[in-house]
Amino acid sequence: MGSNISHDTDVTGVNDSVVSDTSLTLTGSVASGMGKAKEFLSLPGYVAQFNQRLGFEPYPGTLNVTLTGDMDSRLRIKTFDSIRIESWELDGQTFGGAECYPCDIKNQHNESYDTAYVLIPDRTDHSDDKIEIIAPPRLRDILDLEDGDELVITLSQRS
Repeated sequence: MGSNISHDTDVTGVNDSVVSDTSLTLTGSVASGMGKAKEFLSLPGYVAQFNQRLGFEPYPGTLNVTLTGDMDSRLRIKTFDSIRIESWELDGQTFGGAECYPCDIKNQHNESYDTAYVLIPDRTDHSDDKIEIIAPPRLRDILDLEDGDELVITLSQRS
């Protein structure tokens, strides 16, 4: 699966979510996470499913985003097509499933990355204004991101 970084139209001034029948555009800012995803994304039960269902092994960590604007945005994400990562067991411990929503990410320099997924775990410690994004590379590096940088995340229904 090819990934693409591109330069696109100006997104300055986009502050709220934009919803249509086929897409959802969210805005937010990069935030530090709790460090838990690094361990989980490296576990064999998840790695195998990501490879099989998404076509790649994600970087062992997520990009954490604090959503701005309409706080119902996270709920709207769940109305879009997703790829299911099933729960699984290892040595008597159950690891929860998750939904993966294909998305494009655009940084404040209008550079975008299109092989990413919003990851919504069945179990999470995050509040409703936080989302996690996975991709093959470390998104902070590929899009030159630091805490507080603004992002635009677009989800689209698959055709």
